[in-house]
Order: sequence, then C-alpha cells, then structure tokens
Amino acid sequence: MAAKERANELARNTTLTKDTAVRNKELEFVNSAVFLGITLDNRLQWGPHISKLARKFSSAAYAVKKMRNLSDVETARLVYFGCFHSLMSYGILLWGNAADIHRIFVLQNRAVRAIYKL
Repeated sequence: MAAKERANELARNTTLTKDTAVRNKELEFVNSAVFLGITLDNRLQWGPHISKLARKFSSAAYAVKKMRNLSDVETARLVYFGCFHSLMSYGILLWGNAADIHRIFVLQNRAVRAIYKL
C-alpha cells in the first residue's frame, strides 16, 4: 500500500479505529507516519523519531571519529556539520522538548569529543 493511503489518528488517548475510505480506497491506520522527515506518533510522543535520529547520529559520530583519525580538525568539523548538525537542527523546535532527548545529547557529545580527540 502506498504511503499516501495511510492514516494516523493523532490523539492522546486513542481507542477508536474507524473505517475510512478516500476515492474508494480504504485507509490503513498506522501507529506512526513520516511527514516531512519527522516521525509523528499517534500518541503524540517523540520516541520513534528520537530512535530514528539516534541510529543516524550514531553513524554520523562514527564517521566523524574515522575522519578525525584520517585528517585534521577542520575536516572532521566539516563532517560533523554536514552529517550531524544539519540533521539535529532540522525540526528541533518540534522534538527538542522530548523526554528522551538525552540519547541525542550523548551522541552529540561523542561526536564533538571525536573531533578534538578528547
């Protein structure tokens, strides 16, 4: 089923499931959906989005560490701002207040320490 044929009922306490059709196609209700690169959970929680970001940031921190071992500080900083900071900045006004944001800050500290070999 195409991603455009799915629905996400956003509510704090959701217990109802509805049969909805658009242009004679039944909509599949999902627990989370990606909209403009941000994962929206049906309970208005940021857990799935933070988990997805944590996986990306872990890879970015590894890339920064490897780049720092192969080159100088400036090149590692370029990799950090290209791979890490740009992802972190996108949508932070929405998800920056999440309860489990600590995971993101730990990965950010790991990347910054790798730049300066701390």
